[in-house]
Amino acid sequence: MLSLLGYSRERRTAKEGSEDITVELDIAAGDFEIVDYSKHPVAKKYLPLNELIVINDGSTKLKVYYNQTKDDFDIIPAGGVLSKDNKAIRSLKVENLDSSNAGRCIIHAKKRPMKTDDLIRKLIP
Repeated sequence: MLSLLGYSRERRTAKEGSEDITVELDIAAGDFEIVDYSKHPVAKKYLPLNELIVINDGSTKLKVYYNQTKDDFDIIPAGGVLSKDNKAIRSLKVENLDSSNAGRCIIHAKKRPMKTDDLIRKLIP
């Protein structure tokens, strides 16, 4: 019975996507925060997440590392918005690049519904 429940969630997620998982971060000057979705009670059911919106709500530049990998990052200017899809996201490291002012950001992540292109990509060996 449990395997059927897991299958129905996978099927529903493919059709409808997951709910929006929102995290708000206040980052001290020159510091960083880690968002580990594998420890989030809702997000861990849908990993990897593949749609991300980061809103820099502060007055400092932020650096977002995908899956905490030092070579895979984007920089978001103060007041900027970053939107990414088709990235397998399990965790984020958000670093405040300003050494004197605190930073703030709002992160929306989710697993988006499967599109026709995604289905075709799965069929290609």
